Amino acid sequence: MQSNSIKETQVWRSIFMSFCAAIIFFIPQFASSQDNKMSGKIMYDKRTIVSDAMVSVLDAGDRSLIMSGLTNEDGSFKFEKLKPGKYFVAIEVFGEPFKIYGPIEIGIKGKHTVLETFYMNKTNTKQPPVVKTSRVSKAVINTSIKIS
Repeated sequence: MQSNSIKETQVWRSIFMSFCAAIIFFIPQFASSQDNKMSGKIMYDKRTIVSDAMVSVLDAGDRSLIMSGLTNEDGSFKFEKLKPGKYFVAIEVFGEPFKIYGPIEIGIKGKHTVLETFYMNKTNTKQPPVVKTSRVSKAVINTSIKIS
């Protein structure tokens, strides 16, 4: 009977140690969670919004891509789960040269950084955009196969 009690104590001790190890492993991940946010708006002028612009967040150190997305219909964008650090914001609108802004510092955990409105220059060309097409090849028909 006593050996049964010792085995049960050892099982509970193992469960307790596993639970403690799991807590020790996961607490730093929760403490450094990436819940910083950054948002902004893109416009051509004070009245014309830029919808469907590609906005990218780049690491300020090596300019590697962190995340990207398109602006909403109202020209706004929002990025969540950013780590504290310095970033560049790259904006690309179809038919326009892209622009890079920054560095922008994201620091305090849980902070929502609202950027000033970005104004893009709109080129006033009356020419339609250039669409490249390729020449269509003729269909190749295999005449060596007979279908009956």
